[in-house]
Amino acid sequence: MKTKCIVLSESDGSTEKVPIKFEKHLNTTTLEFETSNYPPSSYDVIELICRDFGSTEMDLMYAYFSTRRGGVLYLGYWNDGIV
Repeated sequence: MKTKCIVLSESDGSTEKVPIKFEKHLNTTTLEFETSNYPPSSYDVIELICRDFGSTEMDLMYAYFSTRRGGVLYLGYWNDGIV
């Protein structure tokens, strides 16, 4: 299965192709970001929500399976569509 990647904001025009990397996921119980061990390729869809989110210098992404319900917020590094 191939993961579909969606950009919700404008592209920065970068031509460098580097795989998406998840660094942290949002724990919905504590509402804090924790270290992530899940590979981006385990999801059906990954959406780029915001580049350089807050003071983290990481990108904010939303990953989910066939429907957006039950997805996970991640901080990490986007790649313009390569998983």
